[in-house]
Amino acid sequence: MGMGSFILGIVVGIIIAFILLLAYIVATFGWDFLPILMNFMDENISYQDIMNLGQYYVHV
Repeated sequence: MGMGSFILGIVVGIIIAFILLLAYIVATFGWDFLPILMNFMDENISYQDIMNLGQYYVHV
């Protein structure tokens, strides 16, 4: 397990941090800002990319 679980911990930490950031953005700017963020996410990072990255780290 060693390194794999360590990296997985970092990935989970990043996801939690992103969710907290998202909550902060919604609280500050309101829900109107969310579609803009989602469009940005769709263009730059797809769900499949995240899954591929996750599987890559699990195999390493």
